[in-house]
Amino acid sequence: MSRQQIPMEEILVPAGQGIKTRNAGQMRVESGRKMKIREHREGKDLTLFLKGNLDEASSPGIEKKLDLILMKDTDIKNIHLDLSDVRYLASAGIRTLIILYKKAIKKDKKILIGNMSGAAREVLEMVGILSLFAGAGR
Repeated sequence: MSRQQIPMEEILVPAGQGIKTRNAGQMRVESGRKMKIREHREGKDLTLFLKGNLDEASSPGIEKKLDLILMKDTDIKNIHLDLSDVRYLASAGIRTLIILYKKAIKKDKKILIGNMSGAAREVLEMVGILSLFAGAGR
């Protein structure tokens, strides 16, 4: 099996496309937030290590990246998402995971989630989708 590790890639949300967040009762707009992604390939498996917040700001970039993998990378059969460094999982991130899950099934591929942070696990369990991702564990 060949191993290929790719350095962290940053998905930067362009200025002006920020999201509103609450801080001490005040609303503020954040832009330029980053979601870092590192890839590790081994045979027909691809592991994506996500670091940051999976939210309204980062979800479009993650979805675009995984769309490309699902469409163009015919050698990959299993996409493992490591969410151990995801600090926050918003409804937009949940939506992205479900959309990608459905697209993967159509391409005869699997998206598996493992190594979750406590915050990510809590949200996925709460909304009842943890079981969709067969590799969910650890």
